[in-house]
Amino acid sequence: MEADAHPIHPGRVVTEGFRLRKTPDNAPLRSLLEKDRARCDAEFCCSVFKECWNVPSKWQEPEPVKQCHRDESCEFVPQRAEGAGMPGLKFYSGTKNASSWAMRAWLALRAAGLQFEEEIVDIRRPQRFRNLARVAQFSPPAMVPVLCVDGVVISDSLAIMEYANDMCEGRLLPADSLLRGQARSLVAWQHSGLSGICGRISFESAFYPLKRKLATAELAECRRLFDWLERLLRASPGPFLFGAVSLADFALTPAVIRLTRHDVDLEAWHAVGEWASAILDHPLVAEWMREADAQPPVWLEDYLIPGASLQELADPTVG
Repeated sequence: MEADAHPIHPGRVVTEGFRLRKTPDNAPLRSLLEKDRARCDAEFCCSVFKECWNVPSKWQEPEPVKQCHRDESCEFVPQRAEGAGMPGLKFYSGTKNASSWAMRAWLALRAAGLQFEEEIVDIRRPQRFRNLARVAQFSPPAMVPVLCVDGVVISDSLAIMEYANDMCEGRLLPADSLLRGQARSLVAWQHSGLSGICGRISFESAFYPLKRKLATAELAECRRLFDWLERLLRASPGPFLFGAVSLADFALTPAVIRLTRHDVDLEAWHAVGEWASAILDHPLVAEWMREADAQPPVWLEDYLIPGASLQELADPTVG
């Protein structure tokens, strides 16, 4: 391999004569080299490859670099894993006491026994807009969570949870096909509309030092959910919805947290109460919550019901 001074960037070198394995991951790099060998320097910017590469003279494949030296905006650009064997995973999470969607995906990944690097993306305002714009450079939805597997992007919590289940041979869903379909229907419900139940009782509000009591309409929404879960749990060997912990349990975990922390009365739903306790006592849930509880509260303006006053928070019996 020969190396000459780069004609435009002093201190960099033009690399010629090295060989790259013909793998799909290397295809973009090979294509660029074949088109313009004379102008390819030893560093390839993330603006071209969505990753930063360094090509040492004695290597057959590019080696990842942790930070691009040309583009400061690549702070959140996914990095390719070093070494062979298991895929390298990087998980872009959100602020722990504000990102219930990241929590669901994180629980599934950890329960599947997958090792991953985690990067917390601050989604509090006003920095959320700048930070999510950076995420958009490699994940079009511009939201968290995002999972990068050897540079391949998997966005959306549901897709990440399904990937985690695949990687642990389906252990996070029931083996029975009918029960598996039922579990997936719960996950889909959470993803498509269940999060709207008690919409003002956000995940963020679970961490407020002072909380309001649930309104009559919110209690009615809770009853609809708890009635359905009670029927499921009475048919389950327990302690979780389908026996062993599953994606369905993890999908509903943030709802359990935000409602139980508002002292919802579960006396009429004995099985739901036991299940909620099992969820909150799960080691992975407890680990996330320890970090979340240590964060400053993220106040949302629509928490209070229209017409209510701040006195309601100081004295929950008011109203």
